[in-house]
Amino acid sequence: MAKLKNISSSKKNKTEIQTKKKATKLKNKSINAFNSVNYRRRKKGLKELSYGEYVSQKIALDSSGRFHPRKENAKTKAISIFGKDFLEKRKTCIKCKKKKKLIEFSMRYSKKLILNVCKECEQERQKKYWKN
Repeated sequence: MAKLKNISSSKKNKTEIQTKKKATKLKNKSINAFNSVNYRRRKKGLKELSYGEYVSQKIALDSSGRFHPRKENAKTKAISIFGKDFLEKRKTCIKCKKKKKLIEFSMRYSKKLILNVCKECEQERQKKYWKN
């Protein structure tokens, strides 16, 4: 029985170590992203963000999960063109049949048009096109 307890406790220790390593990797990625955002801000002549400000602004993410200030700019532009109720309205994608927010659909600002296919489905279509 002593051997079984040792084996199970060593497995628990290994899993705990693995989860701690994963957590530190995620934290390091977040810190690296924070540093690169501040680097880009310094190059543009803007003031640096504190880590708390960075995390609060991290709502604007691109498809890979990185901080993306252009996405926030697109959101404000869409609000100015389509109005404030734009954020509350929902629409059904014709490909995946899911009901999503209007911000998740591609837009043509010059024509004041919101397409019927969500950004995810459009991205998949483009990937298939460029693979062939």
